[in-house]
Amino acid sequence: MDYEQLRIIIRRYLAQWRHGTLDEIAVQEKAEEIWDALDEEDVDVDKSHPHAAVLEVLHDLSVLGWRTIVREDIPAILRFLDASPADLSQAWRDYHAYWDGIDYEKRKQTLQGSSFYIL
Repeated sequence: MDYEQLRIIIRRYLAQWRHGTLDEIAVQEKAEEIWDALDEEDVDVDKSHPHAAVLEVLHDLSVLGWRTIVREDIPAILRFLDASPADLSQAWRDYHAYWDGIDYEKRKQTLQGSSFYIL
């Protein structure tokens, strides 16, 4: 598995989503396709593995609708995705703190009319 190439692909999908050339459905479908093609040995890595953040983001995007990930989350995702190996431990804490800090009830209200998100 070429994790650096995977990071580039994920960044491209996120950039296209941010700029409106992909929507959340396409991002999830593309991430799901990649995730499903990975071998178990590719994804069964410890959080301390230098490329664990790439796999975490790929997995998150593959279940984007269930996780209620929206465009506004892209900067936090990119910060985590781009964390250096030396900063990975803090990046994991920051990433989890970001998701823990979201008001999901408010987000669900905002997404109420969407047929994509699983509310």
